[in-house]
Amino acid sequence: MNKQISNLVAFFLLFFIILTSCDDKVEYDLIRPESGPQKVLVEEVSGVRCPNCPDGTRLLDALQKEFDSSLVVVTFHAGSFSFPYSESKYDFKTDQTVELLQKLGSPLGYPAAIIQRTKASQGDGYPQLSNTWSSSISNALSVEPKIKINLETVITADEHVKLIYNLLFLEKMDGPVFTNIYLLEDGLIDYQADLRDDNGVVEKYEHNHVLKQIITPINGEILGNSFDILETYTDSITLDLKSYDNIEVPQNTSLIVFITRDDKVLQVEKAYNYP
Repeated sequence: MNKQISNLVAFFLLFFIILTSCDDKVEYDLIRPESGPQKVLVEEVSGVRCPNCPDGTRLLDALQKEFDSSLVVVTFHAGSFSFPYSESKYDFKTDQTVELLQKLGSPLGYPAAIIQRTKASQGDGYPQLSNTWSSSISNALSVEPKIKINLETVITADEHVKLIYNLLFLEKMDGPVFTNIYLLEDGLIDYQADLRDDNGVVEKYEHNHVLKQIITPINGEILGNSFDILETYTDSITLDLKSYDNIEVPQNTSLIVFITRDDKVLQVEKAYNYP
C-alpha cells in the first residue's frame, strides 16, 4: 500500500513538473537582416568640350576597382562645356541635367563630381575636385547602412521594362524620405575633348553611364514621413524605353535608385535593364 502511495505521489509530482514547465516562456533572439554593403553615388559633372573631364572618368574607373564596385557612377552633361560640337552625333545636355546642375551647384573647376550629395564643408557647394574624391568616398563607405535596397528588372510581354524596388529600413526615421530614379545609357560613341589626345579631341570616345532621364521629380518623390526600424517598402514602375527619343540602344540602359533624406544620399543601387 505504501509503495502504491509512493508511486502515486511520484506520478503527480512528475505531472506537476511537466505542467508547470509548459508555462515557461522560451525567449527568442530576433535575427537582424543583413544590411549589405554601403554604396556611394557619384554624380560626375561633364561636358563634351571639357578637356579635363576624361581624366576624371579615368580616375572614377580606377576608384571603382579600388573600392570593389561599391561606387554607382552617373555622368551628367551641363554647364559651359556641355554644348556639342557641330560634328557631334548626340547632345547629352538636357533641360533636366541643366536643372540638376542648378540644384547641386556649379563646380569651381574640372574634373568635378558630387559624392553622396555631401558637402565638403559647411557652406561649400556639392561638387568636389578630383583630389578629394578618394577620401570622400572612403568616408561615405565607412557609414553604417541605414537602408537596404533590392532591385529587380523584368522585361514585360510588350517589351517594356518593369523595375521593382524593395526597401528595408535599418533604423527608425522621422522626417520626409525621398526616392530618386535615374535612367542611364552606356556605349555612346561620339566626340569628346581630351587633353591627352594629340588633336585635343577624340572623335570616337565611348561615353558611359550617361544620364538620359530623371524619372522622378528632380528633388525626388516622397515615400513617407516616418519609418520604423525593419519596416519594408515595395513599389514598381514600368517604362517604355522606345518612347524616349534620346535612348539609342535600350539594351545598353540601366536604372539607378537612390534614397535621400535632408538632401543626402542614404543608399543607392543600380540594375541593368537587360542583364
